[in-house]
Amino acid sequence: MSDTTHKGRILLIAMGNPNRGDDALGPYLGMKLRKTLPELVVFCNYDGDGAGLMAQWHLKDWVYVIDAVASGQEHGTQYILDAHEKPLQSQFFHYSSHAFGLSEGVEMARVLDRLPERLVIFGIEGKDYTHGHEMTEVVRLASEQLEVEIQKTLQQAVEEHEQLYA
Repeated sequence: MSDTTHKGRILLIAMGNPNRGDDALGPYLGMKLRKTLPELVVFCNYDGDGAGLMAQWHLKDWVYVIDAVASGQEHGTQYILDAHEKPLQSQFFHYSSHAFGLSEGVEMARVLDRLPERLVIFGIEGKDYTHGHEMTEVVRLASEQLEVEIQKTLQQAVEEHEQLYA
């Protein structure tokens, strides 16, 4: 790629607290994926509140987020959500340790017209968000399949990004 102005314009954000049970999903998968990320993808762990998300994705074209989900569905259920298709429901991520979580941050960015061009959220329905607990086996097992899906998605994104901005 000859134009380096778009280098690193794809961001993978791993959200969550590694010390709160299934909330560790983001950091857990992020650390595994970080080892094999394509060069064009920038990685960051983020355990802040939703209000700080816009600062994380500032100047990024495409953003992918990994976070645990708490919507009341079956534990281990996987989600891939396109934030441009419809608003995120706040109860989807209501086990955040922050009152202003991922859903609220995304929706605030939507209102302020500050969503990145592409924003995709990968999640798994968690079971236990207790401080000091480890990630549950059901989430760990589901994360293996989601890891493969994220790798494929990021590779496709890099190829598409390079075609668009070469």
